[in-house]
Amino acid sequence: MSHKDKYVNKGFEVFTRMFMKYDILGKRSLEIGKGVKMNASHVHTIEAIGKGYANTVTSLSGYFMITKGAVSQVISRLHEDGYIQKTQGNNKVVILELTDSGKHALKSHDKYNMSIVKKLQVVEDNYTKKELECFLNILTDVDRIFGEFIEEIK
Repeated sequence: MSHKDKYVNKGFEVFTRMFMKYDILGKRSLEIGKGVKMNASHVHTIEAIGKGYANTVTSLSGYFMITKGAVSQVISRLHEDGYIQKTQGNNKVVILELTDSGKHALKSHDKYNMSIVKKLQVVEDNYTKKELECFLNILTDVDRIFGEFIEEIK
């Protein structure tokens, strides 16, 4: 096994542990204010809509790489709970937008994310700009490879 292969294998082990921890965090409910808790898939859907990453069931399905049926279930619940509104767009496409409650949930989630980012920024100071750019390139490649695996199993 080459020196490079050892790094790739060790990196994959670390990534797997990180992913498992992230999965644990993703399964717990997130506080969005006033004692209201929401599961992570709902919060991330609100985030995707609110930040303009996706605003239809089809675009959310592509963004999250999950079925339209799974997205529809989340959208129905968020709509019933008053976090998103649906409006008819061109060609009968339903456009999704955040309500005031949805915007409030997004702000709460952003505060939570910022607390994580602040902790990561402390670690960031240990690395050069070039090392950080390399790390980001590696993460981007891993994201692409995982996306390819998901496409293959569909």
